[in-house]
Amino acid sequence: MHRAVKLRPSADGAGAPASIARVYDAAVNGRDHYAADRALLTDLDHVAPGFRELLRAQDRWRVRAVRALAMAGYDQFIDCDAGLPRRFNTHDIVRRYNSESRVLYTDTDPVVVAHGRTVLDDGYLTRVEHADPTAPQRLLARPHTENFLDRSKPIAILHTTTFNFGTPAEYAATIMAGYRDALAPGSAVALTQWWTAEADAAANVRKWGEIWAAYTGLDARFRSAAEITDLFTGFHLMPPGLVELDSWWPDGPDLIRHAYPPALAGIGYTPDTTHSSAT
Repeated sequence: MHRAVKLRPSADGAGAPASIARVYDAAVNGRDHYAADRALLTDLDHVAPGFRELLRAQDRWRVRAVRALAMAGYDQFIDCDAGLPRRFNTHDIVRRYNSESRVLYTDTDPVVVAHGRTVLDDGYLTRVEHADPTAPQRLLARPHTENFLDRSKPIAILHTTTFNFGTPAEYAATIMAGYRDALAPGSAVALTQWWTAEADAAANVRKWGEIWAAYTGLDARFRSAAEITDLFTGFHLMPPGLVELDSWWPDGPDLIRHAYPPALAGIGYTPDTTHSSAT
């Protein structure tokens, strides 16, 4: 049995800056977050009502995307910038379809990695590593990756948060091209991205970015639909394509329409008839 690790220091993390992983944890009502993380969510909700729900919607989408990929036959996953363990972890979902599926979690936060290794890493089918998802060739060529996953076979890559922070449009496109060129045919890359609809006021977008930078020191990125579409250059999009979060293979009818800032989601795959759809 894995031993639980308590991340919260005395005084509820007094003086600790907010972190992406803990902010998402706070949004989904987890336990491993500090006062600064909750304050950031409150400020973002004030500027962009529903921001907390946006982060929850991204996590709900991750669950549906992983399920669709597992149902399509993928049994090797890399969950990039995975963050803290949650109610439905990626390996929990994929094992419902294939008990031998392998999941590699990566993050750039050493505290998150240490926590994940204690809670998630079983040393067999689930691994947790410190790795930069914006350097695909290095990530895939690392000995820990090479010895754990079979790169001659399709791998599914998850980017639920990667491109929302600190990656200019041209750099993001280069990163996606790196995954496309390094992965075996039939591999898939799934991502969500905050986007700015034409009706959005530029001033509001700037406020979002200023708040993120003030709390975390990171730049938040908001892209146009065209910029997000460009990220999938050279990939085929799985149905239903690039759509808003709640429209991507919803679990059922949208009885309660959640109002939150817009984000798009999609899964692109490199051409291969074996993994050509996720129905």
